[in-house]
Amino acid sequence: MGASWIASKDKVFYRRAGFTLKFAIPKAERAKLGGRSGATVVWLLRVTEVGEPQRISAPTQLGSFFELALDAIGDAQEASSGR
Repeated sequence: MGASWIASKDKVFYRRAGFTLKFAIPKAERAKLGGRSGATVVWLLRVTEVGEPQRISAPTQLGSFFELALDAIGDAQEASSGR
């Protein structure tokens, strides 16, 4: 599920977008993640300084979303266990 909005006040523009993503982890990968069977990712982007010059660099390596999700879940698991 996702949403976005744009608002302005005193000639300043505010932009925000976000989504919630729920997914299941394949049985073969669950052991790597402490037996977790799924996860929920919540993402929120707030854009400020609209109209100002921005420098955006392309990533040097691309991987699959699944690899990104596994890394993020593993990092979150480590952070929550205090390691």
